Amino acid sequence: MAELFRRAAAGEGPYWLRADLLACEVWDNEGFRAGFTMDAYRRDSLLRGLDEIGHTLQSEPAIAAFERRRVARQVRLAQ
Repeated sequence: MAELFRRAAAGEGPYWLRADLLACEVWDNEGFRAGFTMDAYRRDSLLRGLDEIGHTLQSEPAIAAFERRRVARQVRLAQ
Protein backbone atom coordinates (compact mmCIF):
# COMPACT_ATOMS: atom_id res chain seq x y z
CA MET A 1 0.00 0.00 0.00
CA ALA A 2 2.80 2.40 0.87
CA GLU A 3 4.29 1.91 -2.60
CA LEU A 4 0.97 2.71 -4.26
CA PHE A 5 0.52 5.89 -2.23
CA ARG A 6 4.12 6.90 -3.02
CA ARG A 7 3.49 6.36 -6.74
CA ALA A 8 0.23 8.33 -6.65
CA ALA A 9 1.91 11.28 -4.89
CA ALA A 10 4.94 11.28 -7.21
CA GLY A 11 3.04 11.05 -10.47
CA GLU A 12 2.50 13.87 -12.90
CA GLY A 13 -1.14 14.12 -13.90
CA PRO A 14 -3.85 11.53 -13.35
CA TYR A 15 -3.01 8.34 -11.54
CA TRP A 16 -5.18 5.28 -11.83
CA LEU A 17 -5.07 1.96 -10.09
CA ARG A 18 -6.97 -1.13 -11.11
CA ALA A 19 -7.70 -4.23 -9.09
CA ASP A 20 -8.61 -7.55 -10.63
CA LEU A 21 -10.37 -9.64 -7.98
CA LEU A 22 -10.48 -12.72 -10.18
CA ALA A 23 -6.72 -12.69 -10.74
CA CYS A 24 -5.95 -11.11 -7.33
CA GLU A 25 -3.73 -8.53 -8.97
CA VAL A 26 -3.40 -4.72 -8.96
CA TRP A 27 -1.70 -2.49 -11.50
CA ASP A 28 -1.35 1.19 -12.24
CA ASN A 29 -0.69 3.41 -15.23
CA GLU A 30 2.97 3.77 -14.24
CA GLY A 31 3.87 0.12 -14.86
CA PHE A 32 3.46 -1.21 -11.34
CA ARG A 33 1.90 -4.67 -11.08
CA ALA A 34 1.55 -6.89 -8.03
CA GLY A 35 -0.46 -9.84 -6.83
CA PHE A 36 -2.31 -9.89 -3.56
CA THR A 37 -4.11 -12.36 -1.37
CA MET A 38 -7.42 -12.00 0.35
CA ASP A 39 -9.82 -14.11 2.34
CA ALA A 40 -11.90 -16.29 -0.01
CA TYR A 41 -15.16 -15.32 1.71
CA ARG A 42 -14.47 -11.57 1.28
CA ARG A 43 -13.32 -12.06 -2.32
CA ASP A 44 -16.47 -14.02 -3.17
CA SER A 45 -18.60 -11.38 -1.42
CA LEU A 46 -17.07 -8.57 -3.49
CA LEU A 47 -17.33 -10.51 -6.75
CA ARG A 48 -21.00 -11.29 -6.10
CA GLY A 49 -21.87 -7.88 -4.61
CA LEU A 50 -23.00 -9.37 -1.32
CA ASP A 51 -22.77 -8.03 2.20
CA GLU A 52 -23.52 -10.06 5.34
CA ILE A 53 -27.26 -9.56 4.91
CA GLY A 54 -27.05 -10.63 1.28
CA HIS A 55 -25.30 -13.85 2.26
CA THR A 56 -27.98 -14.51 4.87
CA LEU A 57 -30.78 -13.85 2.39
CA GLN A 58 -29.38 -16.53 0.12
CA SER A 59 -30.29 -19.01 2.86
CA GLU A 60 -33.84 -17.66 3.19
CA PRO A 61 -35.57 -20.80 1.83
CA ALA A 62 -33.74 -23.01 4.34
CA ILE A 63 -34.43 -20.54 7.16
CA ALA A 64 -38.13 -20.38 6.27
CA ALA A 65 -38.37 -24.20 6.17
CA PHE A 66 -36.70 -24.41 9.57
CA GLU A 67 -39.14 -21.87 11.01
CA ARG A 68 -42.13 -23.77 9.60
CA ARG A 69 -40.90 -27.00 11.21
CA ARG A 70 -40.20 -25.21 14.49
CA VAL A 71 -43.68 -23.65 14.65
CA ALA A 72 -45.35 -26.95 13.72
CA ARG A 73 -43.40 -28.72 16.50
CA GLN A 74 -44.44 -26.06 19.03
CA VAL A 75 -48.10 -26.42 18.00
CA ARG A 76 -47.91 -30.22 18.43
CA LEU A 77 -46.32 -29.85 21.87
CA ALA A 78 -48.96 -27.33 22.97
CA GLN A 79 -51.85 -29.66 22.14
